[in-house]
Amino acid sequence: MIRKILLSATLAILLLAPETGFAGVKVRFVHPERYTDAGPLSMGPQDATLAEFRAYFQKLGGQFLAPGQNLTIDVLDIDLAGH
Repeated sequence: MIRKILLSATLAILLLAPETGFAGVKVRFVHPERYTDAGPLSMGPQDATLAEFRAYFQKLGGQFLAPGQNLTIDVLDIDLAGH
């Protein structure tokens, strides 16, 4: 019973705590339907491709941003090398 109360309290603190201590990366995809290599006509599902890019940018942000710093990335096009 005590464990459940402590776990609940810990989760509540983490969820309600201000986010100023964490670095954050916000990735916005501007008109992804127009992207050269990640649009609806490209190979593979577009949602999966955009999720990969978002995860990669957020990983880099976690490595290079100091706590409390935020970065917003607007992706205007994805044009992969090759063709």
